[in-house]
Amino acid sequence: MRLVPRMCPLRSILVAALAVSLLGLPEVATAANAPTNGSEPADSIAPSQVAGGRDTAIRFLDFDHTRVYGAPASVRGQVTTRVQGGRRALQGVHVRLYRKVNGTGSWRFIASRRTSETSRPQFKFAATSIANSAYKVVFGGNSTYRRSHKTTVVLAYRALNPRLEDRTGIFHGRVAPRYPHRVVYLDKRVCARCGWQRVRITRTGDHGFWRFVVNAPASGRWWWRAGTPASTRFVRSYSGIYTTELS
Repeated sequence: MRLVPRMCPLRSILVAALAVSLLGLPEVATAANAPTNGSEPADSIAPSQVAGGRDTAIRFLDFDHTRVYGAPASVRGQVTTRVQGGRRALQGVHVRLYRKVNGTGSWRFIASRRTSETSRPQFKFAATSIANSAYKVVFGGNSTYRRSHKTTVVLAYRALNPRLEDRTGIFHGRVAPRYPHRVVYLDKRVCARCGWQRVRITRTGDHGFWRFVVNAPASGRWWWRAGTPASTRFVRSYSGIYTTELS
């Protein structure tokens, strides 16, 4: 049999509800150059804003919301405020990132950053993907701007680390993170446009290793992939796609 590997990366299945292009925020507001209260229409400033600083909001930008275990999960966005009838991003303000893993009840501090001091300021965090998690970005506020925070989600899928051995048809790998004595299934399709059919199920050993033996048709090729079911901490996960054919 001849191996023709075709990796099949998972695509993001969530899109940030407020993800926008940076081009949508052409102007910048800072504590130093923010307009005074008198520069805005009187009805655009609530009394609480005048007394306690201007309202702010966290605005997430587009980023990948599904990551393989162990890969960097990038969280990008801006801290915005309303100035002269529009929303503008703040330069050089501190934001903090917290994470809550699915199935747990507490938030853990990950990192702090300043928003960039550019014409289109933003923050960017890179946290290692360890499980399905909620991420919360917090701007603590200052003498000019009020505190704000917002939460987003980054899902994680397991790494199956697959290999298909030529000639023997041994299709094997090791699931990460730790996955002892758990289900791994084998899917097959008989043409490029055919649906996947589950043909076999096995369980990993003590250290998460899995193994199947696959074959090839008398003519043409077959497609194979391994997978694991979804759980609280991981979405349904798949290996790359491999094909077998007689040489």
